[in-house]
Amino acid sequence: MLESLFKVLGAGLSIWEHKERRKYIDELLRLKKEYYEVYNENPRDHGRLDVIEHRVRTIGEVFSSSVGKQDIGDS
Repeated sequence: MLESLFKVLGAGLSIWEHKERRKYIDELLRLKKEYYEVYNENPRDHGRLDVIEHRVRTIGEVFSSSVGKQDIGDS
């Protein structure tokens, strides 16, 4: 599930016209790297995975609300 979110957010952020776009892309890439490192550990630290998932979802919320504001402004 989180893999899909990484893909969708990555695609959306890559075309997003926002001054802080690079900051969010860098954070998403860092979280993706951290996620796979933790996911491949034995045993997995599910607490850390939950924190990573929460942070990715927060980036998604920021992106979603900002895109919504841009759409309203364009009308």
